[in-house]
Amino acid sequence: MDASADNTATGKAGEPIAIRASNAERETYAVRLQEAFAEGRLDVGELDDRLARAYAAKTIAELTPLVADLPPIAGTPAAAGQASLAHPQAASIAAANGAGLHGPAKLRLQAGAMGLERSGNWLVPRRLVVESKYGSVKLDLASATIPHPEVEVALDIKYGGIDIILPPDATADIDGFHSKWGWQSLKVPSVRTGRSLHVAITGTNKYGPVTVRYPRGLW
Repeated sequence: MDASADNTATGKAGEPIAIRASNAERETYAVRLQEAFAEGRLDVGELDDRLARAYAAKTIAELTPLVADLPPIAGTPAAAGQASLAHPQAASIAAANGAGLHGPAKLRLQAGAMGLERSGNWLVPRRLVVESKYGSVKLDLASATIPHPEVEVALDIKYGGIDIILPPDATADIDGFHSKWGWQSLKVPSVRTGRSLHVAITGTNKYGPVTVRYPRGLW
């Protein structure tokens, strides 16, 4: 094997190449930290610090120390330990199917000036609090892992719209949501069927639209 091939495999000076972290991987570590806070293992300051580092992490090597002092996820084989987080997307899917992880009871998302988007396969809690002062927000639940039959999305929106995309057959209501000068568009059924996901939209917005819909092509 020539020198250039060695550099490709191991990086400079024979060091292993750092594996880049994906959005789904960062989200899974953030969920574990939220759980640890709910269990009393982390205080508020530690949670804030670790969450900030989790969302800023560029590699898996930056994520793993954040949970190194936490026990394995309850209900999973002890031998797996934190190694299950090496493939966090697969871990979240398996957990939602009964391996012991049901997500945090509550997760707070704060949008920056450029807005916020959650899409793909991410773990949705029972109560999702979304805060945005200026940026727009997009929450795509169509491909998310949702281990709960009912989810509350609590909005605190000042300027900027929000787009909530639900899985097919899901229902939603906006009975607990109030808008001052914005407008609302509910494009899914509001009557609960009892057999599929129901999303309750609550909270307030000052300006901008709030749309609740199915993926394009289904409405």
